[in-house]
Amino acid sequence: MGDFPFFSNLYGTYGLTNPDQSTPVYRVSNNTVLTTIGLGRDQFGSVRSGYTSNKPRLLSSAGPSWRNPSSYSRSGYRKEAIIAGTYKVGATSSYYLKDRFIDRTYLDVAFTNNDENPLFYPGTLSNPKYSSREYYESRAKCNLKALQDLASSKASMGENLAQLNQTVDLFALLAESTVDILRAAQYIKGRRFSHLLKYNAKRWKKLVKDRRIEKRLANYWLAYWYGLKPLVSDAYGMYQLMLELSKPTLLVHGRARTNLTHTKSFTAKATGTLSPALEFSDLSSLSCQTHITGKLDETHLNRSLNRIGMLNLPSLSWELIPFSFIVDWFVPVGDVLAACTATSGLTFVGGSTTDRFERELLVTVGSNSVMGDKTPTSHYWGFGVNRAAMTGFPIGLPYQKNFFKGASRFATIAALISNLTRNL
Repeated sequence: MGDFPFFSNLYGTYGLTNPDQSTPVYRVSNNTVLTTIGLGRDQFGSVRSGYTSNKPRLLSSAGPSWRNPSSYSRSGYRKEAIIAGTYKVGATSSYYLKDRFIDRTYLDVAFTNNDENPLFYPGTLSNPKYSSREYYESRAKCNLKALQDLASSKASMGENLAQLNQTVDLFALLAESTVDILRAAQYIKGRRFSHLLKYNAKRWKKLVKDRRIEKRLANYWLAYWYGLKPLVSDAYGMYQLMLELSKPTLLVHGRARTNLTHTKSFTAKATGTLSPALEFSDLSSLSCQTHITGKLDETHLNRSLNRIGMLNLPSLSWELIPFSFIVDWFVPVGDVLAACTATSGLTFVGGSTTDRFERELLVTVGSNSVMGDKTPTSHYWGFGVNRAAMTGFPIGLPYQKNFFKGASRFATIAALISNLTRNL
């Protein structure tokens, strides 16, 4: 399940329902008409919050620029009848609809009353159940992984790095020209430069005109006066610029993503005179994303100490406890303790949490209720994204982990049992 277009680009709530169709209900016993109902078919809808784009701002006089993320949400749903057929309705299957789609009204009721999806509220396609234990654990895991990534990631200079590289390249060209001039100056007889400083350009031109020294020497002097001296001045200015650019605002990023999926099939029995028996096939997904950015402090000392494991004594102590890793198989205590100092040496710049969700159901009339060779089928589909801007670094929270991690874990357990029982 991937990205799909939205039904509407309008802000706010948008919905559309096709007009009900007048549909007769027949008796199975004698094919007479019992009554006539309005059969609802298709329904579409979308919700889009007002999107705001924050202006970029400079994090320091030398940059880089930063645009704060904004909170945003967008979702949509579609309930569509795709195959018509003849099918029985009612708890006793005494009535039927002829060559018709599934009545959406009864379909919605059956869906809501039989929905036990842990990722969505009952009967909804674009309303994630953020109060569920599954979501809490997925979000906690995502935030914790983002903090770990923040603690271990390298700093990036962003735009300033490119500016510094350009300045260094230009500085290298100046240095190359300077070396060429100095090499040429070595050919001056006696290699004594101090007395040359007594001459200015005007006096040097006169000496050359009087042919009191070789024209070649004059060229070297002119090269110094009009070439080397400006070069040195420019080089010094660029050196000062390099010092400024070599102290930019260094940004550190932490990113993480977790995924939840739910697949289930369930049956809804006919509960009323005109309701059919329905079979649902449910496929749902919910992904959590966390993006956080911090700015390195000027000294970087705390971050350096944390990265070598010397700042977080509780985390270090936990690692030294025998068999503490076994506890981490069930609850990531070590990761939570390590996350306590993940932001050391950093100042919060910005961040956001994003939840992307999608739910798809294929609904058919129960096989015992179908009359003919066509099985009436409807398609339910919902999707969306919710993004919330952060105002500070998240807190690493514990969650319950999945114990089964493959053959390596069982190999570790076997080795532990062998060591603990070797003296028995």
